[in-house]
Amino acid sequence: MSKVVLAFSAGMGTLAALHILRRRFGRNNVVTYTANLGQKSSTEGLCERATQGGAAYAHIADLRERFIRDFVWPALRAGAVCESGYALAHALARPLIVSEVIRVAREEGADFIAHGCAGKSNDQVRFEISAAALAPDLGVLAPLREQGILHRDEVSGYCQRHGIPTNVDECRFSITENVYGSSVQWPRAPDPFQDVPEDAYRLTAAEGDTPDESVEVLVSFQQGLPSAIDGEPLRGVSLVEKIGKIAGAHGVGRLTTFEDRLIGIKMLEVYEQPQRRSFTWPGARSSAWCSRRTWLSSRLWSRRATPSWRTRASGSASSVSRSTRS
Repeated sequence: MSKVVLAFSAGMGTLAALHILRRRFGRNNVVTYTANLGQKSSTEGLCERATQGGAAYAHIADLRERFIRDFVWPALRAGAVCESGYALAHALARPLIVSEVIRVAREEGADFIAHGCAGKSNDQVRFEISAAALAPDLGVLAPLREQGILHRDEVSGYCQRHGIPTNVDECRFSITENVYGSSVQWPRAPDPFQDVPEDAYRLTAAEGDTPDESVEVLVSFQQGLPSAIDGEPLRGVSLVEKIGKIAGAHGVGRLTTFEDRLIGIKMLEVYEQPQRRSFTWPGARSSAWCSRRTWLSSRLWSRRATPSWRTRASGSASSVSRSTRS
């Protein structure tokens, strides 16, 4: 019988997809693959959860450094964003995950790979296009779409009907996160003028919880990429995590926007991207910094303050600082 490898996160969608695949292929012919990309929820125990859900084998790998080196840094250099400012944290990760799922499929002798994206997701397109480019000989399965499951509440209903355990947060919000940012969705996009529920945010502090005092952070760049924070050289993942924690504590990096979906609808999207926001101040001006070594000094401020920019250029280096006014 044919074998399939499922990209598995242990979220509701992939748990439902695993259940569908197990019924179709049998327990011995379903394998899962999980990528550790720095998601805040722990990856510990995911292999056990996969096998308990019906997988014969479960693979997991730490791809954080590779993700930053091969995907995030090139995108940062290119200034790549989607529409009104989404930094593509999750879109960038999909080709990497697919390449690893394909590798496992080759090792396992599988004929198919599969994903747990619902039918209205852009991720289904990213997954399937990447698979077609990297392994056109492998079949790609979309169990939820094939079952007519388009919305998150339909995924939740499927899990409830079949006794698949989920938690309350999974049912209320769909949160996708990695070391470079987080995106949040919840069923049936609410009134666009309604505030986003504060408990949807994981990486950034609420305005009332941000410090009253600003903090200045010196980010050093080499060859167009961040290389150190406050003079301390750091590797990719450590650097991104550190600046994300500092900026997030000051409420920096929230974005709420309406975006287009490839299937022809618009969706309310909420992003947390304190890392990217810290690297790209003051926005378009960064494209003019062409020196071999450039220093960006950004003052991360309480969101209750009114910001202004001071710039100073001297020789081959430019300095930009964030100031606050009462």
